Amino acid sequence: MRYEPAAITLAIGDGANDVSMIRAARVGVGIAGQEGMQAVRSSDFAVQRFSDLEPLLLGHGRLAYVRLGQMTTYFFYKNIVATLSGLWFGAACAWSGPTFFVDVFMMSFNMIFTLLPPFIFAVFEQDLPAAKLALFPATYCTSRNDELFSARVICYHLALAFVHSVILMVVPILALGSVLGNDAASTPDGATGIGDSIWAMSTVTFFCVVFAVSLRSILMTRHWTVVLVLCYAVSFALVVGVTTWYDGLDPTNYYNENYIVTTIGAQWASTRLLGEPLFWLVLLFCLGSLGAWQLLEMAVVEVHSAKDIDPIHVLRQHSLGWCKESAAYMRATPTI
Repeated sequence: MRYEPAAITLAIGDGANDVSMIRAARVGVGIAGQEGMQAVRSSDFAVQRFSDLEPLLLGHGRLAYVRLGQMTTYFFYKNIVATLSGLWFGAACAWSGPTFFVDVFMMSFNMIFTLLPPFIFAVFEQDLPAAKLALFPATYCTSRNDELFSARVICYHLALAFVHSVILMVVPILALGSVLGNDAASTPDGATGIGDSIWAMSTVTFFCVVFAVSLRSILMTRHWTVVLVLCYAVSFALVVGVTTWYDGLDPTNYYNENYIVTTIGAQWASTRLLGEPLFWLVLLFCLGSLGAWQLLEMAVVEVHSAKDIDPIHVLRQHSLGWCKESAAYMRATPTI
């Protein structure tokens, strides 16, 4: 079995005679017992009793796969969306080298704005209650069949990120281009808004990107906690707070040896945008269109799972109390 390309072998042992078997397998589990600790020291995972194997495989093992599989594809998705949105602007400018997003915004994208919610998701997410995972071993097929991190799933998320980046770049430009193109707009300090249009457009697109990728993680979440809700609230507050703070920086206070840096701040772009009704309409349109596609995607998966009598679909419906057929299925399904 070890030499089968598609085989994932698991070896379980509790003594020194099992060490070679544990090391040869893809995953080794050592059981601490009376025969010493050699098996534990050579294993990938260690448990105290044989009865701990059930929650290790059906509970922790499956949940770890669900959390890491979804979060890995999500991180690919959100970073590609943010990167390609700026790339399309460079293509529109004939690759002349302009910077679309402010450097501070791009550095804060992963470090501040979208850090906490995915981290909490990867720690606490549960697509099914832990008690049902132990009672119905068929739910382990999710990880065994590699349903969440296969090449097909990864390619789908890459294509989705490509399409979403185009939408989040094109829609704000088409909708707000004429409104934000007035270079004579006044800033709160009375100065002229030279170059304000590009920073305003950049801020609009950045807001759409941050809230769009956050919306996808919100719709992915099935197990909500108070900590997760607080993380989303803090992240959204930081987006508005950091952009507003950066807009208020006085560019005349930053000097260089040869010239005065005049593009430190985004010239109150976000402050003006928050009072612009069209900005909110564009944001709601982008979020609504992307969110509607994800809801449609989830509905198609649920319908397909229902036709195949997927045990995970049935258990999820039973947990929500949606149908009587799921209760009958659970009574007819053998448990451990």
